[in-house]
Amino acid sequence: SSPNHYLLPMRWAPFAMVRVVAFFAAGILLNFAAPGLLSAKNLTVFLIILLPIYFLVTILLKASRTLKLASGAIGLTSLVLAGYLNVSLRIQSDQDNHLLNITQEICAYTVKLVSSPEEKSRTWKQQGAIQAVRTDAGWQEATGQVNLYMPKSGVISIWNRGDILLVKGHPNEVEPPRNPDQFDLRKFLKSKNIFHQHFIRSNDLTLLRSSEERGVLIYAHIARAWSIA
Repeated sequence: SSPNHYLLPMRWAPFAMVRVVAFFAAGILLNFAAPGLLSAKNLTVFLIILLPIYFLVTILLKASRTLKLASGAIGLTSLVLAGYLNVSLRIQSDQDNHLLNITQEICAYTVKLVSSPEEKSRTWKQQGAIQAVRTDAGWQEATGQVNLYMPKSGVISIWNRGDILLVKGHPNEVEPPRNPDQFDLRKFLKSKNIFHQHFIRSNDLTLLRSSEERGVLIYAHIARAWSIA
């Protein structure tokens, strides 16, 4: 073939997956640029509505030249909405029962450990997933990720990935940087859906249920926790 053949404009027809990825990614980027533009509930409704419209257009315009244009526009719009929805569903802070949205004072909470202990200079750090909180109104289900900082002691080896703990007190929101050029830890943790942290005293922790997780990975976490204790 002629060398100029490779210089011709690329035809998009054979690259369906490129279009799919590009428009899905556009929806993700749109969410970062304009978060909260559409709620997850509204996006879900729009996507459900677009599905029968797509099939209806396919039937009505079967013999029309505008079929590809109309069906393509609906399909690509759906991909943008799906990308936006994908990010919205991963942002836990939008949930009504997230820690950020609980206005009553929290005096205790239950948390499931989702990581192995990480050694710091004076504490052990573990990430936990909030399951329930106690307020003046009683216990209620709650969600949210929290970094737990527990004092160093030999008993830390009992806190394994998957353990469920009862913690007295309340987690605090991660503070923003105090200096202009300081590393923004809050922004970094936000990207991981972590908005809170809690420095806990040893007598404020109670093991409610030991980990029920099984498999090679959980035993590796247990072995690691035992080795660094």
